[in-house]
Amino acid sequence: NLRAGILRAIAITESSLNPWACRFEPAFYRTYIVDKAKIALPGLWPQNVSEQTERICRATSYGLLQVMGETARELGFVGMYLTQLCDPETGIEWGARLLATKLKKYPDLADSLSAYNAGIPIPGNRVTYVTPILARLTT
Repeated sequence: NLRAGILRAIAITESSLNPWACRFEPAFYRTYIVDKAKIALPGLWPQNVSEQTERICRATSYGLLQVMGETARELGFVGMYLTQLCDPETGIEWGARLLATKLKKYPDLADSLSAYNAGIPIPGNRVTYVTPILARLTT
């Protein structure tokens, strides 16, 4: 199955197949989270977690497929804690949902993979991100 192969190649690239991989993204935090500080965060988060903690968690990528917390919330993830994305089954489900949205929006596989990584297709990450994933599909 091509989609399973793509997800495996993304997981190797993103997390080296480590389901517990987490990565805080400071640039994402500054650009997409801090700028939203003046408005309430949409979506669910635990009542015993501060809004600031949720903001930091949304600027972190989780699990095998390194799904950003903010992206998971935008896609409808209502799990109590974003660290649930480290559960392999949960992380793969939400990574597959993200990939499906990108494939629908950008039918070209390279553009979809670039958008998976950067939100939108960015020519600059074709060499560093897309090419290694595509190479893993042929091995």
